[in-house]
Amino acid sequence: MGGPPPWGYAIDKAGGHRSTLVVDEGEARVVRRAVSLIVDESLNVSEAARELNALGHFTRSGRPWTASNLHRRLRCPTLLNGEVIFRKPSGDGRATTRLDQNGVPVHGESVVLTVPRLISAERAVELVRALRECGHSSHTQADAYPLTGRIVGTCGHRYVGSFNKYNATRYYRCGGGNNGKGRETNCSDPYLTADAVEAAVWGVIEGLLAEPRALSTVLDRLNPCPGDVDRQRERVARFATALQEKEAVLAHATTTQAASGPDRAVREAALRQLAQDVHNATALLDAGRQVLRGQEAAAAATRTTRCPAQAARGVSPAGPAELAQLTAVIGLLDVTVKPLGEVRRRSGVKCKVTEWHQQTGTPVPAAVAESEWPMIEKLMAGYFARRQFARGAVDVRTQLNGALHRLRTGCLWDELPACHGPWQLAKERQNTWFKKGFWPVLMEELNRHGRATPVRCEPQAPPLEVMGTIASESFKRDTRSTL
Repeated sequence: MGGPPPWGYAIDKAGGHRSTLVVDEGEARVVRRAVSLIVDESLNVSEAARELNALGHFTRSGRPWTASNLHRRLRCPTLLNGEVIFRKPSGDGRATTRLDQNGVPVHGESVVLTVPRLISAERAVELVRALRECGHSSHTQADAYPLTGRIVGTCGHRYVGSFNKYNATRYYRCGGGNNGKGRETNCSDPYLTADAVEAAVWGVIEGLLAEPRALSTVLDRLNPCPGDVDRQRERVARFATALQEKEAVLAHATTTQAASGPDRAVREAALRQLAQDVHNATALLDAGRQVLRGQEAAAAATRTTRCPAQAARGVSPAGPAELAQLTAVIGLLDVTVKPLGEVRRRSGVKCKVTEWHQQTGTPVPAAVAESEWPMIEKLMAGYFARRQFARGAVDVRTQLNGALHRLRTGCLWDELPACHGPWQLAKERQNTWFKKGFWPVLMEELNRHGRATPVRCEPQAPPLEVMGTIASESFKRDTRSTL
């Protein structure tokens, strides 16, 4: 076909008419080691990349592995399926073959070329599942998004975790939206607020874990066995030894760099590479120690530890330890989520008054009657001048009742019934009172004298179909059911 060979392969008889792809044993060992780290040792992609670098297994160009680079190589169709497709319609960029108006390749049908497999088909299935469970992010840990790879969009792609730094909010977004504008797989599935979706999913899982046998199964599998801790201690010891060896090599090379030998540019390049090796080994050792501390803390905890679902009731926990535990439970149940609709999205800046009611739990009072208004005017006198009392075409009480109506019903400002006057006036009145600090005082007084209802909150998560599996001796294995 031309071009560079896939990872783990080399070109035999390059340049001839009978060129073929053969296994490159050197790269194949790195491939299988990377697969083992993901599947057998349950590392995520970032951790596997750091360990490969610490072991001296670099990329084909001699550079250290990154999480993104390793993830692309592990998802390569040649590795997973043992085949290379010529005239691939679903390629990326210049690798996409030209199609006619009927979607048929212009220069002929696609051709599938079979190549020797580097890993078995069963091993490839295990790898895909492990990658889906651990997720992938080069910037944040997968545990920060327990449902990464488990929410299926309408286009068939799965949702991944995303963070908006401007409002400090976690989201899930569909991976089908990353395939370029106007492409066939570019979907328009909406972003899902992580806290809301996780809370909704956990609400469903709580119903399952209310059954004593199911809860016992999950807690038994969550508690790390002593062998896992011992194995991690051995790995940390190996990492520490490897770091000492690399530091010794770097120190020796630094003290002898003035000696006769290669020219200065070569010596400086060698020192930079050795320093990078030390940096990678240090990062790997730190990560290993962090995992070990978590395992030791979990092993020391009693088996009466609070169920993760109880910790997640209502809202998603923000701490990394809690999120990691939730990720473990979701993995044990092999949860899959399908959104069945959309939620109503509001544009513009969030209403600070609505947020205040939600955060403080302050209910919204009923409409203010004419008989109650003198009491409100007396309360207002301590905050505002007489002009705030003026009654024009639309009096102040009508505007206040309009603001209270919006909070109770959740309608938009421009959907406010006409009986409350122009919505702009009601909105301005509400925001002025809140800015001056009068709104909380008013709510406390009104709630003391009349009926009140909770502020209307728009649902942040759409209706969801949640699927899961329980595999234990007391349950039928591999039985999927709707939770």
